[in-house]
Amino acid sequence: MKKTLLFLAILSGMVFPVWAAEDASSASPLYLGIGAGVDQPLSNWNTGYALGFGGNLFGGYNIEGPWAVQVDVDPFVYSINGYSLFNTRFLAEAKYTFAGQGWQPYVLAGPGFVFQSISPGTFSTVNFAAIVGVGAQFNLGGQLHLFVQAEDHFILPSGPAQMDLPITAGIWTGL
Repeated sequence: MKKTLLFLAILSGMVFPVWAAEDASSASPLYLGIGAGVDQPLSNWNTGYALGFGGNLFGGYNIEGPWAVQVDVDPFVYSINGYSLFNTRFLAEAKYTFAGQGWQPYVLAGPGFVFQSISPGTFSTVNFAAIVGVGAQFNLGGQLHLFVQAEDHFILPSGPAQMDLPITAGIWTGL
């Protein structure tokens, strides 16, 4: 385990300066990111579900100015009494980034759908979903950024809407 961590530390030390040395003026408008975090069910969830664990994987395109569009996959898992709820959202988001030196706050919103299934069991459903969120991104050099964000997720089933609050952190980089 120690050898693996040492190898990863050395590798990141060799790769990070290459990313940091990139000329931002030649940056591609395309980007990819990954994050991990927790999700707190808020309303109309089974009261036995506590925090869910998961993250997000996204890719986007910076439009001229502060706007970007991105697609986002957010898988989270919640457990209760030997059952696991798998909750995966597929979202199309608009992102507006405010100007800043070194770090920039942003807002995002968009529609999508959510796939939910319980294991063990045969229950599964697909519903419309929507999100609104806020975050901050920190420049690490070149096209590499650290981000932290919180989103209010809405699941729109045929009954009362469900809400939950995922908080994630991770990195994204331009391509």
